Amino acid sequence: MNTMISSNSILREFYTLLTHFTVVDNQLRSQAEQGYQLLLKDQGDYAIQGLLSVLASIQVESHIRQLAAVLLRRSLIDEEESIYFRLMANRLVISDGIY
Repeated sequence: MNTMISSNSILREFYTLLTHFTVVDNQLRSQAEQGYQLLLKDQGDYAIQGLLSVLASIQVESHIRQLAAVLLRRSLIDEEESIYFRLMANRLVISDGIY
């Protein structure tokens, strides 16, 4: 039950964040973009979980799910400092420790 509650709260949080990406108000949109970047930098796994929860929800509008897919792709593969590269580096460190 706790997992469902936390999943719903993550979905609500990221749905709100992503809808703010699409508003006309520049200040609100900029705040959402900055908040997302900080979240991605400081809590990347949580950000990925949030984007995936938006993608998995059929109740979320398609344009918001599409935005989540684009952000997920960017966060995983676009930059050398992306989550994908950090995960691969961690994997190498872990595998080196095993052998």
